[in-house]
Amino acid sequence: MLKDEFIKGAKIHENDNGLEIITQNSYGYGDIIRLASYATKIQRLYGTPVVLRFLVTIENISLTDNIKKVLDHYDLDFRYILEIGSIKNYKHRYTNLLKKEYAKQVRDVLGCPKLKTKEKPQSQPYIAAWHPYSNFDPVTHDKMPIDKSDFFDILSTSNEVHYIDYRMDIEQVFSTIRNARLCIGYEGLGQQIAYHYNKRIVTLSNWKDVSINTGGPESFVINNSKDLRNFINDWNIL
Repeated sequence: MLKDEFIKGAKIHENDNGLEIITQNSYGYGDIIRLASYATKIQRLYGTPVVLRFLVTIENISLTDNIKKVLDHYDLDFRYILEIGSIKNYKHRYTNLLKKEYAKQVRDVLGCPKLKTKEKPQSQPYIAAWHPYSNFDPVTHDKMPIDKSDFFDILSTSNEVHYIDYRMDIEQVFSTIRNARLCIGYEGLGQQIAYHYNKRIVTLSNWKDVSINTGGPESFVINNSKDLRNFINDWNIL
């Protein structure tokens, strides 16, 4: 049996062919991509095949296509499974890799690994900015500490901003981020997409350790309007 404390703590399981990571209802773009990057890194670290199992509950079955469409942008070296079922199917076996309370421990062991993207990024003269204001469910203040009015007011001072939200087609989201010169957004939706395309990222968040994991170690984490305004003012001068 594996004795590694990280494997145990992260709830990564042995199976007949290697290791298995199980997650439930992880259909946010960042969750999907980060789990995939961790699977690749764990496979390399332990020298054994890793299977990533995405369990989606029946009420969210329409979101299974998100997982396929998101992962289709990367050259993957592991196998993943999509399963429709009850969260009881793997009770107490779902991974801890994405939980915010373990963010630093996960980074200490796995770092911030990157996946190989199928398409090369460009650098066109616009900012890609994502926000939660059209989400079906509101996000917490910690995930978006900038007021809506301040967010749009500050970004309106830049010449060209392309806004992104979860209601947009996934291909359009990827294309907008892939070709932007700068990426700015709340803790969600776009950090991992931008990070794997090697973009400069500003993350709006109170969860610094989580946001380093999602936006990478060079992501500029901001949690107030003043710092965001100063950053944009300096950016506009460049």
